[in-house]
Amino acid sequence: MPSASARINPILASFASVITPRSRIIDIGAGKGLLAQEMVRQFDARVTMVDVAFYNQSGLPLTVCDSRKLAFADDSFDYALL
Repeated sequence: MPSASARINPILASFASVITPRSRIIDIGAGKGLLAQEMVRQFDARVTMVDVAFYNQSGLPLTVCDSRKLAFADDSFDYALL
């Protein structure tokens, strides 16, 4: 199984040209939160993590919820990760 950084780095690279500091990102299915953590660190992004279970290892807040019924207002985020 590839390391976490081997899985995360290509995703980060694909966002590098579009993410600006303080971009608002929702990470649906955030899992351990490692991608969100790196987006905060590298891009100074504001990441909201949601998942159906609590696997968070990042130290960032995670909301456990049914992702089919997210309770966020329209235009709350600039980008969404699935």
